[in-house]
Amino acid sequence: DYNSNSNDENRFKQVTLTGSTNFNSAYYILQDRCATCHTEYANYTNEQQWVSQGLATAGDSDGSKVIFRIINHGGTDSDMPLGLGPLPNDEYQDLVDWVNGIP
Repeated sequence: DYNSNSNDENRFKQVTLTGSTNFNSAYYILQDRCATCHTEYANYTNEQQWVSQGLATAGDSDGSKVIFRIINHGGTDSDMPLGLGPLPNDEYQDLVDWVNGIP
């Protein structure tokens, strides 16, 4: 049983992921860091969904909205995750590697 008020089902159910090898690690970072507020992201279980929604640009982390938003480049309120400061370097690099590896 899942707590429907906290989006537990989407966050903790077993999912089948499709995409590049790097997507597997990126998916869990995105779930932990993004989908807690942006609950619709919990349903994006393949990298093409991220591309088709304009959040990731295949092979171009510098041009990808998801990377731009999490970079925490200026401490503004628009940087994600909101109010949590920069992602750890290894998580950030996993996301960059994922986007750059999307065919």
